[in-house]
Amino acid sequence: MLRVKPPSSAVRLLDERDRGAVLAICDRDPVTNVFVSSRVRALGLEPGRLGAQMWGHGAGGRLQSLCYSGANLVPVAATPDAVVAFADRALKQGRRCSSVVGPADEVQALWALLRPRWGPARDVRPVQPVMVISGLIVGWRIQGSVPDALAAFAILGLLAVTMLWVGTLVGILARSPDVVTGIAFLIVFPLTFIASTFVPVAGLPTGLRQFAEYNPISCWSAAIRTLFGNPTAIPSAAAWPLQHPVVSSVLWCVALIAVVVPATLRAYRWRTTG
Repeated sequence: MLRVKPPSSAVRLLDERDRGAVLAICDRDPVTNVFVSSRVRALGLEPGRLGAQMWGHGAGGRLQSLCYSGANLVPVAATPDAVVAFADRALKQGRRCSSVVGPADEVQALWALLRPRWGPARDVRPVQPVMVISGLIVGWRIQGSVPDALAAFAILGLLAVTMLWVGTLVGILARSPDVVTGIAFLIVFPLTFIASTFVPVAGLPTGLRQFAEYNPISCWSAAIRTLFGNPTAIPSAAAWPLQHPVVSSVLWCVALIAVVVPATLRAYRWRTTG
């Protein structure tokens, strides 16, 4: 039988009266807490609308830590005492979530208390697996030089930072998860498929071919393939971005960051002060 250290302060089920305090905690780290924050901003804290319960824990009447309890169990700014209290609450209500997600240290501490009763996890990912490892397993290999490979990883890192800011901006502006899904479908779908990612641009009809040649995703995929030593054929008459994919990739990232970062900060200030 699992014995959990008695929590120093009881967990409280939060409601609309706690909305301001909840968002203030989430806003301390808006990127890490974007999932919980966006749900609360769009749907509030009533369990029927939120589709989950929001638990709160603190000391001296002051709210300090949160835990979103729905299809996922998501600790937010969870102190060691809060982790113990959230685990106690989760064990009492029974397992209702499919996963525990959030900052690795908080999730691992919470799972250490839940595992003896809930059983082993299907998978534990303190660090998300790198796609390169999966590629190596199925036979993909880096054919280029070490400096070129490092440059490819650097571009991938720059691209990840760029997309993080783009996603944060969309998450701040969108009023519900459904809106985010719609935006992703309308923008990401055509950008991904009308590009050199899956088919050679030379085979595309006029109009789509020009769009694909200037598509940033075509530049990014061509740059990564080239630097890893696995280039795809680029038509001799292709547009400048595809003729110089590495430079184009960096320029696209820098341009997007220059536009999106100020827009994200302005949108965040507008949302939090309005």
